[in-house]
Amino acid sequence: MFGSLSLNVKTIGACNMACRYCDADIYSHKRISFHVLAHLVTKALKTGADVQFIWHGGEPLLLGKEFYRKAVWLQQRCKLPQQRVTNSLQTNGTLLDEGWLDFFDQAGFKIGLSLDGPAQLHDKNRVLAKGHGSFEKVMRAARLMKERNREFGVLAVVTEDTISLGAKEFFRFFVDNGLKKFALLCQHPAINVGRGEYISRHTQSRFLREVFDLWLAEDDPEVCIREFDSILRRLIGGQHTSCVLAGGCIGKYFAIDPDGSIFHCDEFMFDQNYNLGNIQTTDFQALESADKIQYLNRENSENIQTLDCPWVSVCNGGCPKDRYINRIFGLTARCCGFADLIEHVWLRLEEKPNFARSLSLPPVKRDPSVKLVERN
Repeated sequence: MFGSLSLNVKTIGACNMACRYCDADIYSHKRISFHVLAHLVTKALKTGADVQFIWHGGEPLLLGKEFYRKAVWLQQRCKLPQQRVTNSLQTNGTLLDEGWLDFFDQAGFKIGLSLDGPAQLHDKNRVLAKGHGSFEKVMRAARLMKERNREFGVLAVVTEDTISLGAKEFFRFFVDNGLKKFALLCQHPAINVGRGEYISRHTQSRFLREVFDLWLAEDDPEVCIREFDSILRRLIGGQHTSCVLAGGCIGKYFAIDPDGSIFHCDEFMFDQNYNLGNIQTTDFQALESADKIQYLNRENSENIQTLDCPWVSVCNGGCPKDRYINRIFGLTARCCGFADLIEHVWLRLEEKPNFARSLSLPPVKRDPSVKLVERN
């Protein structure tokens, strides 16, 4: 029985931007129909679980406000009294205006804004369809939300250009602009469009450790970086706040294509092996016990057992997509790539155990049975 469901809904393929690292089908004319939407909402709420709808694209604002009004109407009509239903939307921000914010405030939507950093970094990859940079439009969206005292998160893609900029300038940009809640998504290969650019594990780990130290030195409880928050909470006895490290994701997180196809996760939507059916002809109760879900769970568990790392109880093997990428490139890995960062965080917590109080969790206690990773 589902306790909660997280649904990443790809509402539309099209986008008004042409980001150079994007792996989405932005020139597609696919957009979700009301028929598919109705099946999705009614079947999700029929489970009785708490449901999080995460609206993605392409650029989801291209669908217009009326689409989301209908989605909210369906949710209110179908939800059970005890059910908790939340809506989040990830946008590039270029179309966000007062009208959209009025609607989101009224409907209670959480907003995520895509912003890679200062103008020279952001505009390197995040360009409008005609090739112009999008930085000014995105910052305008951020200012509009700040003027309303609206909380929102920022998602930054970390590329080789980010590494070249340096952790200090990157970190200071967000904090100095009052963008104190952000997440770091290190660039992965865009396998489905034939691009293999990615940040190596060594480079990724070094950069994240540098940012963590800057964050720790800032000593501002209002600054929340998703990946660090998740690791810290796990290390001191809490639960992860990021699906990447949470483990047990298969069968809890689903991605829905505009045509209604259901996938294990949006990271696997290009591979039909992870296609679990279509929301128009199946429901989530059937998926819960489906053979393919059981197989994927076994495969994931077996892969995690091959990891030779003392931090597996913290990272839970990392994201299954990373192990998928390793297979594609013929690589073997005994670590998910987060070991150095987790060890680094653990050692810093030992130095400043009271820092955990800012998370409203008990101070860290060293487990003598944990063997620390030796860094080369």
